[in-house]
Amino acid sequence: MAEPPKNWDSGLFDCFEDASTSLGLRIGIRNRYGIKGSICKDILASCFCGWCSWCQMHRELKARKAKTTIIVNMQPGPLNAPVPGVVIQQGIMMAPH
Repeated sequence: MAEPPKNWDSGLFDCFEDASTSLGLRIGIRNRYGIKGSICKDILASCFCGWCSWCQMHRELKARKAKTTIIVNMQPGPLNAPVPGVVIQQGIMMAPH
């Protein structure tokens, strides 16, 4: 028997909740690889062009064949505590979309 249809797990405009993750990751990538820019531009890209920002970061890491894990520590927390909503895949930290 087929399962009944379900609602989305998140709302359509919940993408704005991911802006801080995108911002932190963008700043981390820019600093790690010495990419020109500023925190103001990072904020604008993360808040108003979130999808484009994620795609640009993905292309940048792919072009550099990043094999290292980028850790974005927004707040201090207990050691070995899992970061909610973050998946580590092929050595790259990614947040869900």
